[in-house]
Amino acid sequence: MTTFYFVRHGETEINRQRRFNGATVDSPLTKEGAEATERLAEQLKDVPFDLVVSSTQQRAQTTAEILLAHHNLLDPSVLTTDSRLIELNLGEWEGVEIDSVSDHPQIDNYMNRPDLFDAESIGAETYDSLLERTNEVLQDLRKQYPDGTVLIVSHGIVLRTLLKTLQGIPLGKTREGAPFANASVTIAHTDGDDLVFDTWGETF
Repeated sequence: MTTFYFVRHGETEINRQRRFNGATVDSPLTKEGAEATERLAEQLKDVPFDLVVSSTQQRAQTTAEILLAHHNLLDPSVLTTDSRLIELNLGEWEGVEIDSVSDHPQIDNYMNRPDLFDAESIGAETYDSLLERTNEVLQDLRKQYPDGTVLIVSHGIVLRTLLKTLQGIPLGKTREGAPFANASVTIAHTDGDDLVFDTWGETF
């Protein structure tokens, strides 16, 4: 059985400014984002992780570094990165204010019906591409750590899309309900080919 801890990075300056925080833009964690991550770190400090893997984007790496800095069992040097865990690339919308594209014909699909989202129209990555690369990561980790505990630090759209589809939710419905909060943790374990969720989007 592989146990996964999925963490969304702490709040960033771009998050607070209500801009799209995609694959080619980044910004530091806010003071509150770092503090929330530290509270999460206190909850995870004794978990015997076999691997800590972060998106290659700085906001995720900073979050992982804070988690490791509080950990009683692990040295920060154990942190690894994987570019397949980066956020969805939003093309022309990267870094722009969300409200500035409120009239775009694709914004409703992006926000509510990802199965209908025409990514090509704004030079963005498709949700199918995101699912392909992130599922590859999980399959690789399941093979490498069949009895291990793995911490993954990634991004809001990545985790929401990947984990909801693994629950059996159709892509078109993955944006329903509240998004994962910044500095939240979701815990799941493998059961044969399935992934069983024990904790969903918990914050501290």
